[in-house]
Amino acid sequence: GTVMKKLLLVASISLLSGCHLFTQSGTSTTTSQPQTSVDTLTAKHFVGRWNCEMDGGKVGSSNQVNLGEDGVAKYVGLIAMPKENPAFQFEVTRDGTWSFANNTLAYVFKKSSVKRAHTDAMLNNINSDKDVQAMEKEYFSSVKAQMSKANQKPIMLKVSNFSQHRFTISQTVGNTERTGHCSRPIAN
Repeated sequence: GTVMKKLLLVASISLLSGCHLFTQSGTSTTTSQPQTSVDTLTAKHFVGRWNCEMDGGKVGSSNQVNLGEDGVAKYVGLIAMPKENPAFQFEVTRDGTWSFANNTLAYVFKKSSVKRAHTDAMLNNINSDKDVQAMEKEYFSSVKAQMSKANQKPIMLKVSNFSQHRFTISQTVGNTERTGHCSRPIAN
């Protein structure tokens, strides 16, 4: 019981301080690595679907984003808490716009919705413990609040190591830089 509570408390604090609370990023120096196959990156290179995942952190965050030629961005993400042994999962759907300039991918989401996406094992655990139920409700409302707060705020992702099938992203939130990677989904 209490270990789980502590873990979740740590996870919720890190969720609130980072992960999905997006702020304008400062410039960061990237190590010069040879660019593969692309000389000058333009928005065209990003059109289509990408699966993205953030590294590290206490909250697991993976998403699929669809970047339209018309500048429309559709995002479906899964937030798992805590990352190592998730007790809860929430699905986040976001709609907005995207652009690319100065090696930075920018999103502005206008609409977001959050729904529960717990596995059966998670549900069994939640339903068998009142404290876990209370915590789940708290998490759910905190994720929802985060998403509505994040609406209309630009999310800036620095892009590096671009190739046709994958690229690296980094995002600075406060003093913390988080990295992640995006790759093209493999066609079935």
